[in-house]
Amino acid sequence: MSSLTPFTPLASLTTLIPSPPAIPQYNNNHQFNDHVEPFRILLRRSRRARARAGRAGRTSSTGLLSPERNASIGEQLHNGQWVDQRQVKQLDQINSSLFHLSRDPSSLPAEVLQHQQMIKDLANARPDPLLVIRSRPAPRLTREQIHQLLEFVKSSPHARRMPFNQIPAALGLNCPERTITLALRRNGYKSYPAIVRPRIDETTRQARLHFATTHVQWTVEQWKNVLFTGDMRLYIDQPYEALVTRKADEGLQPDCINHVPHSPAHSQTNMLFIAHFSGATGKGPFIQWDHFMDCLHGNLTQENYYRLCYPSFESWLDQQRPTAHFAQQPTREMAFYSGVAYRDEVQGRHMPVLYLPPASPDLNPLTEIFNNIKAAVHADRTNPREYFESEETHIAKIARQTWKSISDDYIRELMESMVERCQAVIDADGMYTRF
Repeated sequence: MSSLTPFTPLASLTTLIPSPPAIPQYNNNHQFNDHVEPFRILLRRSRRARARAGRAGRTSSTGLLSPERNASIGEQLHNGQWVDQRQVKQLDQINSSLFHLSRDPSSLPAEVLQHQQMIKDLANARPDPLLVIRSRPAPRLTREQIHQLLEFVKSSPHARRMPFNQIPAALGLNCPERTITLALRRNGYKSYPAIVRPRIDETTRQARLHFATTHVQWTVEQWKNVLFTGDMRLYIDQPYEALVTRKADEGLQPDCINHVPHSPAHSQTNMLFIAHFSGATGKGPFIQWDHFMDCLHGNLTQENYYRLCYPSFESWLDQQRPTAHFAQQPTREMAFYSGVAYRDEVQGRHMPVLYLPPASPDLNPLTEIFNNIKAAVHADRTNPREYFESEETHIAKIARQTWKSISDDYIRELMESMVERCQAVIDADGMYTRF
């Protein structure tokens, strides 16, 4: 009769698996049960730990374990139950030891046989240490609901700018934001940055239409003889862009346009640039006024403009043709710091004036140059600066480099586009154009 071997800890059982000892012989089942009782205790502990892990990992809303929980405890779904991979490895070692210690595999406890089958199934299954939780497809809207959604989006400027996550509550729909996004996208609607234009009322529309009709027959040489001026503001920080829901070809719809009032002349968050331009003589003065100038001379007032900026403007006028026309903006849109100086100087020189209609940046070719400068500054924001450069200094440098890089061929193309600009205003019946 062979004596029972004392209980061996789990850590040392792994040494028995590669080279198992001689299978002991038991006289009765009591000896066998006494020997395997510690293993049964381990099995019961593993089952309780597995149940606790399942209850702790499940979420209240979906009943599924989160990917973070799976990654932390290494669980895998098997026959509708969550199984800890570390417990499976431990059970595998126990079962192998019990198999070698037993006279007959059929005499093993039922728990051992059950977990042996579970281990075989996991080994044959496709390896998937982390559970991939696939999102459910978003519920679709009915045809009536889609029609209601599209009519709501086109109903007002406020609806055009409403975030997608607020639309279901506004329409009384019980659906997530993703359903609204997909429904709009299938019908050609997306969120685009709103185009910024001045407001056009009926009087302004008629004035724009009258100007375009009168000057659409002008030649390129006549447009080259016009002096254009304008100002531009560049913001130190990236400005906020309002988003509107529209189709790709609806950018010029009145309810998709943002009307921004004229910004103040002095600010610590933006820089002012005053540009002068002629088709005959090319680029003129490019004057900068920023926070540093505010600190040195105070705000940009009429007195400061006459003292610091007017000499450059006067010298530029001296270089122009005697028959040159000065493109003058409406009084309400003229900058308060330079409007009086422009008007007095033009009248003193008896210079012919080309009166531009209100709310018409598309009829001033400087607007396109300003857009190129803004695009260059925006594209350069991600590039590293010199260690001694401030953000304001770097933006001013990019703006001046872009202004200097404007070629004579590009200026000629702008002059040639004036006829097309006037025709676009006529085609739009005095409303917004693509320029």
